[in-house]
Amino acid sequence: MLKVGELARRSGLTVRTLHHYDSIGLLQPSARSESGYRLYGDADIERLHAIQALRGMGLSLAEIGPLLGEGDRAQVPALVARQIAQLDEQIERSQRLREQLVLTQTLLARGGRPPPEDWLAGLLLMNTCQQYFSPEETRRLFEDWRRLEADSTALIGEFCQAREGGVPADDIELQPLVRRWMRLTMRWMRGDEAMLDRWRQMRRAHPPTRGGGGLDAPTLHYIEQAVQARLDVLMRYLSPEDIDRLDKTLDDAWDDLVERIMLLVRQGTTPGDPAVRPLVREWFDLMGRLTRHDDALRARLIEAHSREPFLRAGAAMTPAAREFIQQAIAALDPHPT
Repeated sequence: MLKVGELARRSGLTVRTLHHYDSIGLLQPSARSESGYRLYGDADIERLHAIQALRGMGLSLAEIGPLLGEGDRAQVPALVARQIAQLDEQIERSQRLREQLVLTQTLLARGGRPPPEDWLAGLLLMNTCQQYFSPEETRRLFEDWRRLEADSTALIGEFCQAREGGVPADDIELQPLVRRWMRLTMRWMRGDEAMLDRWRQMRRAHPPTRGGGGLDAPTLHYIEQAVQARLDVLMRYLSPEDIDRLDKTLDDAWDDLVERIMLLVRQGTTPGDPAVRPLVREWFDLMGRLTRHDDALRARLIEAHSREPFLRAGAAMTPAAREFIQQAIAALDPHPT
């Protein structure tokens, strides 16, 4: 048994606090000495521990009393669980606030003082994005857009010039731009087609009235028509499921291959030269990756490009590189022995 002074010293409380607990009936000593000193036993110490734990959770003494009353001890675990849930909600709210501040910081990172309409356009886009993307995804989209903005602005300018010049959206002339647009978009989305689908859903539901880099609603519609024109031709040979399966993250690899093919062409290397064999095998490897190693899909895709100038106009392989590699395939055995 501990006297009140000893209990106060060992618990880190004051004697005055323990006297107060006693006076309100929250923690009454289980015994008293012959001289009237309060004596606290093991059960009292356990109860004091529970009181302080509940106080630490933010409960008032008036709330604690009934919870620790006779027959009510079973409520304590449920109360603790409730407090944990409340703390989790507070943490989540704090995290959301932090993410909002990071997004705001991203907008401010442009420097200077943009005109009010740019602020409003940016804030509208940020708030709209958060209806379709998580805060982390939204932050990533804004940050990556800044990295690609110069290329995007230039490309949008070319689309605008074509639109204003009366070039139809389904003209073959636009297909090289379409390829660049699709490549840039996939780089922005880091190859995540599910995110790209959500972005398209958002843009259909909330068309831009004044977008970054000049991407307004008419220009966006024009670009989407040009992309759809390409897909319409491709779907004469492939199903929508086939198109979804294609690996659309290989543009850098294709560009690197084309560059090395054209280097051999400039050097006067003939398609039958053994030096071309590694490039032929690399072409087959990329085609396998592009079509997820589905031979039937690869055959349909090759047929589509061989028959449709519209598709070749926006393909990764330039006409000269395509002709050279086709001649090399005919001249060399591309398969390892």
